[in-house]
Amino acid sequence: MYLMMRLTQLVLLEMTSKNQIVIRVVSYIPYLEDTSKEYFVEQNLAIGEFVTSLGIKWDEDALVVINRFICNSELVILQDGDVIELLIPLSGG
Repeated sequence: MYLMMRLTQLVLLEMTSKNQIVIRVVSYIPYLEDTSKEYFVEQNLAIGEFVTSLGIKWDEDALVVINRFICNSELVILQDGDVIELLIPLSGG
């Protein structure tokens, strides 16, 4: 099992160019389910730019979570292996 996972990681590294990273998006929003997949993106890409490229409005269409932490800034730079979760935004008080 470990060997298969390691080989998969090596293949992914070969598929990406030197200035690209792999991130994974998981959407829990029914109308955004088609965004749930892996993406190859440029290094130094901010989360706000990435979310906008998916056609999602920051804090209107989705609450953005990176690696299980709510992201409060659109300026956070994505890192290789990040998992981005898209949740239904909540409001009220």
